[in-house]
Amino acid sequence: MASDSADNQTTDPPAEPRWKMQTLGLSVAYGHHPVLRGVDIGIREHEITSIIGPSGSGKSSLLWSLNRMNDLVPEITVTGRVLLDGEDIYCEECDPALLRKRVGMVFQVWNPFSMSIFENVAYGPRRHGLSDRAKLEEIVEDSLRRAALWDEVKDGLHRSGQSLSGGQQQRLVIARTLAVQPEVILMDEPASALDPISAYHIEELMLHLKQAYTIVLVTRNMFQASRVADTTAVLMDGQLIEYGPTPDIFERPRDQRTEDYIRGRVG
Repeated sequence: MASDSADNQTTDPPAEPRWKMQTLGLSVAYGHHPVLRGVDIGIREHEITSIIGPSGSGKSSLLWSLNRMNDLVPEITVTGRVLLDGEDIYCEECDPALLRKRVGMVFQVWNPFSMSIFENVAYGPRRHGLSDRAKLEEIVEDSLRRAALWDEVKDGLHRSGQSLSGGQQQRLVIARTLAVQPEVILMDEPASALDPISAYHIEELMLHLKQAYTIVLVTRNMFQASRVADTTAVLMDGQLIEYGPTPDIFERPRDQRTEDYIRGRVG
């Protein structure tokens, strides 16, 4: 008689995605001008978190706080905590250079260096001490493949990165970011200056990359946020007014200000 033990087995529910990063009471001021006020947000591993809100709401300041790019801004004050895998990135022992290797940044305006496609991608690994040519070639190819650019440039890696089209340049910059093996990728309006087809390719790339990376996206494009983000945070006047699953934010917002912003009545 066959055992029915398999029928009696219980299946554990799938594990909740864990927090890759968190901000706890994060406040940022430029001189005497506050731009973020007590922001608490959790960023889940292997998800896309979008940050939306009107111009001047503090979106980019929040993004820059996640890898201490704001250290480069004069007269800035940061209070509260930002955690990466539970450790405060603003602690005295934290090395900002190593932090930015773990938490990479892709900017709104693509900025390939005035060097070859190969050297653009190899730049980060070289800076971190890698000189082995075979290993560099492996990293360059892998990074360009992950950025969905390899097939378009593999026969011209010696060409200047600045000779590529806008969409290709942005994917080259993404490949350059991937080459140092980050864990988190911050994207500051990465498709806003691109034509619709190139923007679509960037969105498809983000959806693919989240399988291996955690992505935080600042965007003014409501359709883009609704299409690609798992979770969305809404900022206004430096404050987090709503945060949750993207379908809830766009279809069932709890705060009237979110409703007004999404429907285009403010901002």
